[in-house]
Amino acid sequence: MIQTKEDLKRYLAADYGRTELGIKGRTLRGRLCREPYYLFWRYIRALRMEEYHTSQDGAWHKLMHYWWRRRRNLLGEKTGLWIEPGSCQEGLLVWHPNVIVPANARVGKNCTFHGNNVIGNDGGNGAAATIGDNADFGIGASVIGRIELADSVRIGAGAVVIRSCTEAGVSGRSSCTSAFKKQK
Repeated sequence: MIQTKEDLKRYLAADYGRTELGIKGRTLRGRLCREPYYLFWRYIRALRMEEYHTSQDGAWHKLMHYWWRRRRNLLGEKTGLWIEPGSCQEGLLVWHPNVIVPANARVGKNCTFHGNNVIGNDGGNGAAATIGDNADFGIGASVIGRIELADSVRIGAGAVVIRSCTEAGVSGRSSCTSAFKKQK
């Protein structure tokens, strides 16, 4: 969670650094043409600003919290994103629309969502996943329930993960077969 202005600057720099906006000419084109990558960046920026103002005290910060929450919600309607404040660490990258991350999920640094991704809760007590750093979610990949995924895990397109995988750096079914075996 973002607590200070330095944290906010670090988070925004890490998030911005992973977008296409750093490529020459992309920022102007993104703004003028309302390109999806530009709208995703604006959503992430609003998310980070809301996180910052939520952690601060005072009437001004409370007002700004609601301002940025409204901005995030309006951009979320346009982009199909619903990422709760405080759920994702720095370096968040979204390539395509329709990503849902609930408030009780924990997503590590430099996570990449390729679109149509859901980090869902278990439906009972609302427990959601804890995901390590450098996770990569393919198109349509979902993680459901209270499970843990290690660092550098790649979830393939269309996969539904319902069991924990604590081996770092696995991809699909390669070496973490216990997480992907059928339950008897």
